[in-house]
Amino acid sequence: MNSSKGLIDNQNSHSKLNSLNSTKNSLSDAAGSKYGTVSSSSENLSQIKYDKQSTLSTKNTISSDIETSDGVIGVKTLALSIKKLLESSYSKISIKGQVSQPKRSTHLYFSLKEEDAVIDCVCWANIKLKFEPQHDMEIICTGRVSSYPGRSKYQIVVLSVEHLGSSKILEERKEKLRKEGLFDPLRKPKLPKFPRKIGIITSPTGAVLHDMLHRLKDRYPCDVLLWPTAVQGSETVENVVSAIKGFNDKYFNEVDVIIIARGGGSFEDLWSFQDEHIVREISKSKIPIVTAIGHETDTTLSDYASSLRAPTPTASIELIFPDRKNIIREICDLCANKKMILKNTIKRKLSEMMWVRTKRFESVLEPFNTKLQNKTSLLEFSFSHYISKKRNLSKLSVSKPNFSCELSKIQHIHSNLNLIINHMFSKNKSKLDFMLKNLENASYHEILKRGFCRAFSDEKLIKSKKDAPESFSIEFYDGKLSVQKIHSKKKD
Repeated sequence: MNSSKGLIDNQNSHSKLNSLNSTKNSLSDAAGSKYGTVSSSSENLSQIKYDKQSTLSTKNTISSDIETSDGVIGVKTLALSIKKLLESSYSKISIKGQVSQPKRSTHLYFSLKEEDAVIDCVCWANIKLKFEPQHDMEIICTGRVSSYPGRSKYQIVVLSVEHLGSSKILEERKEKLRKEGLFDPLRKPKLPKFPRKIGIITSPTGAVLHDMLHRLKDRYPCDVLLWPTAVQGSETVENVVSAIKGFNDKYFNEVDVIIIARGGGSFEDLWSFQDEHIVREISKSKIPIVTAIGHETDTTLSDYASSLRAPTPTASIELIFPDRKNIIREICDLCANKKMILKNTIKRKLSEMMWVRTKRFESVLEPFNTKLQNKTSLLEFSFSHYISKKRNLSKLSVSKPNFSCELSKIQHIHSNLNLIINHMFSKNKSKLDFMLKNLENASYHEILKRGFCRAFSDEKLIKSKKDAPESFSIEFYDGKLSVQKIHSKKKD
């Protein structure tokens, strides 16, 4: 059987032509109205709208282009004819579907899918779209159908896109993640009260970073570690996921809180933060994450997984950090309160010391007072007994008693008794004064007056040089000094 490169035999040529003509006829029938619908096996597949085209002249033109005198055509001729047929039949078309795997190099490539049907799409670099399609976003693409002869593939050349709003896919994804426990508050790390260092995931060129740093400087200055990322476009998901992993792997012991920040935008601009990969990475983070995406009315799936959602990037600083002015005010109030408590405590302790000192002196005098009282009682008893005896004798005596003589004796005894009491009191007082003098001389205050000093730290006496800490206090008789130990190197 004869064959040549790039050619097909006559029999195959006729079968291919018949197949092509039948394909053109079916496409022409589908294009019979201004708007028609092309679907696969179910009514839920992608709906396609296209302009009315006159396919009759196109069919005749294509047939004349590919038919030759010997009935043989080349592969390139057939591929270009199919390309021409597709572009003429679907020169303007709108198709609805779910975006899958968008990639941006110079041009934007992605696929539209619905159930088990998929069609490739391309948007050239010179086409300005309202927004860049993101993974899983439901959109309507308007463009034309074309083919790529080099690979026998057909695709949609996209001219414009339109978002379908909050899709059913988004709600299903939210419910799926919720059932997995990714939104459970008990799973989320707690925010520290006074963060020492924070990490920020955002664009380094936007106004968001400047506003956050300015608010942080006014409210609670601290260290900041920036992880620059894209916050819009096809690279956002990969950048944000990489940043969260990087903070947890490299800076887990340094960064206390991570802030994912992005300014306001449309629903499409914030779509990247609805991505399942970002939500799962936030839920796995061991460092608390605060999401500050968009405005107050914008809520993404990332917000449900984070430890805290802030309505705006600037508000995230206010929610994480306390106001240093309030902290200073509270510290001053606390110091004043503690000072008053300390003052009252010292006053009470001094009163207790005076009371103890008085009681101590009383305890020293107590034996002498007891002895004096015993002597006084004995004298009183002796005097009473003497008086009673004299009275009894006076009753027995016939002669008149000599009261003046007895009175003199009594006065003499009283004088002697006073002398004895005064002498005993003076003797005991001298002894007490001597003991008090010895007690005062033994006090460390008197020792300090003689040129000695007392070294102590935290109310503990320092007895040796090796026991001295870096800083301690020295007490003299007229006050205290705080000193710092200086280490000197010994000379060789």
